[in-house]
Amino acid sequence: MGQLDLQELLASTAAEVRPAGPDVIERAVADARRRRGRRLVIVPSLLTVIAAAGLLLVPVVRPAPLVPGGGREPGFPAVTEDFSYLTANARTAPAGRALAVVQYYWWDSVRTVVLGADRDTYRDLDPGLGSASFYGQAVLSPDGTLAAIARGAGQVELVTLRTGKVRTLRLADPSFEAVVYAFTPDGRTLAAGLRTHLSDASQPVLVDVARGTIVPLPLRAVSEFAFSPDGQRIATQSGGLVSISDRSGVVRRSFPALRSEARLGGPNAWSPDGRYLVTVHESGGGSGPAEFAFLPVDPADKGAPAPRSYPAASLLGWRSGSELVLGESTGPGQRVSVVDLVSGREQVVSSITGGAVTAVAAGLLTEAGTRPPGDPDFGPWPSWLWWLLGGGVLVLALVSVALVWVARWAIRVSRRPLSG
Repeated sequence: MGQLDLQELLASTAAEVRPAGPDVIERAVADARRRRGRRLVIVPSLLTVIAAAGLLLVPVVRPAPLVPGGGREPGFPAVTEDFSYLTANARTAPAGRALAVVQYYWWDSVRTVVLGADRDTYRDLDPGLGSASFYGQAVLSPDGTLAAIARGAGQVELVTLRTGKVRTLRLADPSFEAVVYAFTPDGRTLAAGLRTHLSDASQPVLVDVARGTIVPLPLRAVSEFAFSPDGQRIATQSGGLVSISDRSGVVRRSFPALRSEARLGGPNAWSPDGRYLVTVHESGGGSGPAEFAFLPVDPADKGAPAPRSYPAASLLGWRSGSELVLGESTGPGQRVSVVDLVSGREQVVSSITGGAVTAVAAGLLTEAGTRPPGDPDFGPWPSWLWWLLGGGVLVLALVSVALVWVARWAIRVSRRPLSG
């Protein structure tokens, strides 16, 4: 291109350029204000939407919780926490082996929670249907790794507490209710029962935990059930009669309880040496003193302890051959104590807030101590709460963006010159 051609091109281009005019500064300032206003709206809006999306995605992408290995020494927290509606479920947020089952009473519903053996974890055993679900009993295997829960329609659930895996066993047709009593000391067999809504007594069965097979026992109207320390004998109660039978249900001995209203002391009623059984007679509807009687399994054995009386207590288990673990009612809560049958010394190991321990992992009690109060672990927040928070932030972001755009529009309208 020659010099003359270049000059002509530049001249024509310059002629097409609009003169700046006297309002060039005002137009530049207005354009800068518009760009700055758009940034002030778009950037915070994008950040808010991103935050809301992150909250909405948390229930989907959050990692699985870390489950403690169980190598620590088990123990009760000195003070347990009251029930929290944010308690995670043992199925979706497993926390490892448990030391106790705690039942909290809220209005007309019961919430069943497992208390961690190795740290202060709380996990709900409810399947997630709220107060409309059937809340049955729950018992723990001796090592605290498995929970058996009685459900409606003749069903029992087995929850593996390290993984959250659930197995449902149907014991009978839906017209029966299931009840769970105890595991054998080796944790391989579960004693359960079937009853109707007309009676608290049940027809007992033995459930093979690994295979899920069910073997009925030829015993009738059983209200209490306990395995011997070697797992080969069974103690049951029917009315005021206590019976000792073998694993096939053949009764070897029967004898009346010392008091007509006394009951066998639960799944851990056998003494660790297998010599005697504990019965408990509660006075005052469970609010008065409880009399503990020690019945020899062998009538010739005269070495059973003399009866003891404890305030509003139930038998939870044994720490040693001469130490009982008791749950003592304290009004709205409970305290867990260890009582020495020889010296009479009592040690409070835990105070339960707003609930009561109803079952323990019997095999862990011998080494269970007391942990100082720590930060309770209720598990990750439920998904519905994350969705609620994320949705709320998103709605707030959209409303904020709309308000800012309306405000900017109103400012532009107010700055327009009046015509005429």
